[in-house]
Amino acid sequence: MKKVILILALALVAVNVSAQQKGDWWMGGSLTYDYSKTDGVKNNQFTIAPYAEYCFADNWSFYFGGNYTTSKVNADNKSSLFGPSLGMLKYFPVTEKFYFYAELGGHVAWGSGKFMGAKFDQTQYQLHLTPGMAYRVAPRTSLYITLGEGFYFQQAENKFKDTGAKVKNTQAGFNLLSSGLTVGVEFRLNCR
Repeated sequence: MKKVILILALALVAVNVSAQQKGDWWMGGSLTYDYSKTDGVKNNQFTIAPYAEYCFADNWSFYFGGNYTTSKVNADNKSSLFGPSLGMLKYFPVTEKFYFYAELGGHVAWGSGKFMGAKFDQTQYQLHLTPGMAYRVAPRTSLYITLGEGFYFQQAENKFKDTGAKVKNTQAGFNLLSSGLTVGVEFRLNCR
């Protein structure tokens, strides 16, 4: 099952790089599954994120999409979030097939979960400026690499239903490589 999800994740990604010309638009998405086990603690996360992107000027595009994420840590800690995302990409062509890009984007998400038996509602905000590079191997297929999270700001607030207590977590920083490289394959459906 993990191999099937890995193959699907490689087939669908959230960044397009291939002849970005004014007036082009396309649809796509990403599908990810993460699993880890450390000292007996199992962590599973699944995300699906469809989007539509429009190139409003040569090498500039705007995207709008949605995100659904479900997470589970062991059996009793879990959460689900859903919300819209939007952003802008600037492509910097080096050759006809090789590009650098910068993505300025963000999302808002709402959801609920359970932590050690206590139910909560969650709201999350995120902004990021992420660098990356891509190589077009065929007219509708590109390999891409995202370099960490770049500059980011994230805020999450959990409101526990039984007590009314609120827990707020704010993070901001610059992270190029410690969160790892994201490598993927993009198949583009150009709708122009």
